[in-house]
Amino acid sequence: MIMLNRKENIVPELLKRFKSKNKGVIGFCMSVLNQAISEKEINSSDINLKMVFKSTHDNLGHQTKEVRDVAIQLICYVY
Repeated sequence: MIMLNRKENIVPELLKRFKSKNKGVIGFCMSVLNQAISEKEINSSDINLKMVFKSTHDNLGHQTKEVRDVAIQLICYVY
């Protein structure tokens, strides 16, 4: 969250991790974005909502329920 507060360009790095094979990495990155958006740490001018939606959309069919649940939360925030 500290890097997000500094307005460093960390969101593209988090989005890259959405395609990881490790479910822990995917869940962590999505949780960080969920928390940042819900706590108003970042806003739509700081991130590309289209890319967040597209990257998250791919994980809606993930085999792990936790990843699917976090993806649904993130899409609800973005939408």
